[in-house]
Amino acid sequence: MHIKRLILLAACFMLAGTPFAIAGGDSDSLNLRYPIVLAHGWAGSDEYILGIDYFWGIKAELEDEGADVLVADMSAFDTSDVRGAQLKTQILRYMAATGAAKVNIIGHSQGGVTSRYMISNLGMKSRVASLTMVSSPNRGTAVADVVTGKLPNVLKWSLAALANTFWGGLVAGDSNSRFLAATYELTHYNMENVFNPNTPDMAGVRYLSYAGKMYAVSANVLLTPTWALIKYFDGDNDGVVPMSSAKWGTYKGDLKGLFGVDHFMEVNHLFGNTPGFDAKGFYVDMARSLEKYGL
Repeated sequence: MHIKRLILLAACFMLAGTPFAIAGGDSDSLNLRYPIVLAHGWAGSDEYILGIDYFWGIKAELEDEGADVLVADMSAFDTSDVRGAQLKTQILRYMAATGAAKVNIIGHSQGGVTSRYMISNLGMKSRVASLTMVSSPNRGTAVADVVTGKLPNVLKWSLAALANTFWGGLVAGDSNSRFLAATYELTHYNMENVFNPNTPDMAGVRYLSYAGKMYAVSANVLLTPTWALIKYFDGDNDGVVPMSSAKWGTYKGDLKGLFGVDHFMEVNHLFGNTPGFDAKGFYVDMARSLEKYGL
């Protein structure tokens, strides 16, 4: 009997300490004051072709834990003034339908930048309790610099045509994609000299941020070249956004994972395959943090 108890105790200890613990089914349900709005990034959509979610399985996980969740749908490729207006319309409709006084926004990548613009420039500061940004390029990214300023024109325009028609139009279902305009907005120069000076943080809104850190090679191998490029110019990054650019407001920490955390893993892709990183649990933990703030 003594041996059986030791085995049971050891098993419980191992389960409690594993980095792959799943948040779903936790006996402690969320009790947030305001609903959560998930705002997708550059090249995103609430749902891609064939019903592929941008935030893979995350809405269901948050709702399973007791949160009310809206997944916003904005243009895949456009600037934050256009995307911000789209986001505003959807949030106001959602608030009217649910009676919510405010919302908590979680923005991934450009979704965070777009949300900042909406709050500061589109009269939404009284409607937003918090903005949590996950690897948002608040100070730009070298990828945008290279695409808009370093590529030969023929290659740049060919890339834009492909992005607008195939990815934006077909995959994301966006009828008016503006790839180059969206990408230029995220350059270092524009973010630091135009966007940020004209998008100050608003009093009464809590700004939080996280940054992912990729370790050269990840399950999403297509990010290896962009990781190397950003590493050269900007240092540690998640394959798309430098960690130094992602830090804004109250910085909540690096997302490192067992094997690193890349830009796609942050939204639970590829299709939930995020080795060494519990993406769903991360979003539940973010929500619990908001709950502790009384939001």
